[in-house]
Amino acid sequence: MIPLCDVNANYLSCKEEIDCAIERTIRNSDFILGKELKAFEDNFARYLGIKYCVGVSNATAGLFLALKTIGIGKGDEVIVPVNTVTADAEAVILTGARPRFVDCNAMGNIHDFNPGNAKAIIAVHMYGNPCDMQRLAEYNLPIIEDCSHAHGAKINHQYVGTFGDMAVFSFFPSKVLGGFGDGGCVVTDSQTVSEKIRRLRDHGRISKFEHTEWGFNFRLDGLQAAILNAKLPKLNEFVKKRNAVAKRYRFGLEINPNNLPIEDPRVTHSFYVYPIFVEDRNLIRGKLAELDISTSIHYSPIITHQKAYRSRKRFKIAEEMARTTMSLPMYPELSIEDQQYIIDTINRLVK
Repeated sequence: MIPLCDVNANYLSCKEEIDCAIERTIRNSDFILGKELKAFEDNFARYLGIKYCVGVSNATAGLFLALKTIGIGKGDEVIVPVNTVTADAEAVILTGARPRFVDCNAMGNIHDFNPGNAKAIIAVHMYGNPCDMQRLAEYNLPIIEDCSHAHGAKINHQYVGTFGDMAVFSFFPSKVLGGFGDGGCVVTDSQTVSEKIRRLRDHGRISKFEHTEWGFNFRLDGLQAAILNAKLPKLNEFVKKRNAVAKRYRFGLEINPNNLPIEDPRVTHSFYVYPIFVEDRNLIRGKLAELDISTSIHYSPIITHQKAYRSRKRFKIAEEMARTTMSLPMYPELSIEDQQYIIDTINRLVK
């Protein structure tokens, strides 16, 4: 079976570095807020070209802390794309605020909407394709970038995560830069913001026994930080290989180009997933599974079609994408032979 994502193959591509990092962390008992975490925070901030990185337990926690830090709370509204993972809405709700869902454009990203009384925007770089940050800046609202899909993605040679007031990354194992469990971070150029998030992630304390405010247990552990630090030097290589896979799909698949991911020449897409949009999706997915090709669906149903968030409001583009989307195998180690088999098989089926 050709997997949708091969985490083990990614591990094997940098096995020696990861094994050494794990052994070193265990030997030094460097598990909580130690040298391994600081090294990763410093290196990831340097990689992005931003001043501060704060490791947290997962991206949902990071989004929540980012919202809290800019004062989002009860009665506030935050713009959230309706076609993203529910974590973006959860983080808003946990602050006491309310997500106001908006539709996407043909790239899957938010673009034009009525800001109303919104106090902030969560800009999700969907599938690893950067949002139009220049357009979003015109709303003059605080922007939190959700870069969970977009490690290494760029707009005009500038990394995503460096355009908004803050940005959040996920290090879930399947991500472009993934650990061996949950993990995330918040990045910012503001020293005040970074210090606030460091306190909040660790029970609101500034020293072992001194707590200046209420906080949370949202720390990124040392083992995950060490693993991420071992993989970080290869991140650009991972993105380059994902783009090579995407290029072979784009030129090999004999389906309407409008049903493939739209690529803006001004950006570097990180291709966390490779979605195509097809009628008879379930039939095609079933046939592909019979032929040992894994697929998935990102993200369907949209948030407002989920029981916990049910709404009658219509989101035309997002609903159509959710109805037809199907994600193909996408990972740096996907062989040309396996990818050609996927392409040939899909071409036969869609005909």
